[in-house]
Amino acid sequence: MPDKAMEILRLVHTQSDLSANTTINQIQLSCIEAMTYFLKNDPQTSEQILETALAAHPDDEKLLNTSLQLYLTFQRYTNALAIIERLLQRWPDDPNLLNSKGCAYIQLKQYAAAIPPLDHALALQSSNHMARLNRAFAYLCNDHLDAARQDYEVLQKALPSAYQVYFGLGEIAYRKKERAAAIRYYQLYLTNAPPNTEERKLVNTRLAELKSGSP
Repeated sequence: MPDKAMEILRLVHTQSDLSANTTINQIQLSCIEAMTYFLKNDPQTSEQILETALAAHPDDEKLLNTSLQLYLTFQRYTNALAIIERLLQRWPDDPNLLNSKGCAYIQLKQYAAAIPPLDHALALQSSNHMARLNRAFAYLCNDHLDAARQDYEVLQKALPSAYQVYFGLGEIAYRKKERAAAIRYYQLYLTNAPPNTEERKLVNTRLAELKSGSP
């Protein structure tokens, strides 16, 4: 209900007894205000609010983390990367931050840049399946098919129902012209994937092509 939230925020700002009230957490207020403007499709104002708050409180951990989550949620990946770098200066070996860095680069289609932080995350935590899945996807998008396959096969053993893994393995087999393997993996994808995934239409098209004897 962003319109209702905006009414309350205006009330806080216009009534001097509220705006001057030291019991109101100004950092929380800035975060709520930024979220409200994001929901109102005004990302520029949201960014201004967050950057002003960060300039005033550059070391506030909650503000940094909240800003990061808002930037990731509302797809402001360049802003998110700036926050991640600040947090990594404090916690350079945090697997979640390293994975978030890789994800942000993937969303920006900078796949080569995504791989080093994901390598670092997996060196610290080899069982971090999300980091491995992201690295596999980055390898796939960078056309490093053998490296991608290695990651996907590790994930297949650990997560046998993960449809994203079968999509990746199907894509690798398709690009390598391994028809039987591509058909098998695409069928496993359809078995495990929910009905409304973005890839389902592509998979059905590829399966029809492969079964008809096309490339």
